[in-house]
Amino acid sequence: MRKTFYIIALNFALLGCVQNRAKIDAPVEDAVKTIVSEILMINPQIKNQSYLVNDLGADELDIVEIAIALEFQYDIIITDQEMENWHIVGDIIQ
Repeated sequence: MRKTFYIIALNFALLGCVQNRAKIDAPVEDAVKTIVSEILMINPQIKNQSYLVNDLGADELDIVEIAIALEFQYDIIITDQEMENWHIVGDIIQ
């Protein structure tokens, strides 16, 4: 029960952050890199070959937050399976 509470609280917290975000008017590659850099609080000059975890320092929560921001940006649904296949920035862009 406690785990469910934390998941619900996390969803509301992340959704609140996304709702305050303006949609980015840029090509997909640039928008993805902007979202990733803002969430990870890193320099936006990211290479497509940069590993999310090893190079950029992302953790599972960061990956979920990136997915939620992209869902808002493009009005899409990103599955857990799709997120599991994100190893490098280029995987997200595809």
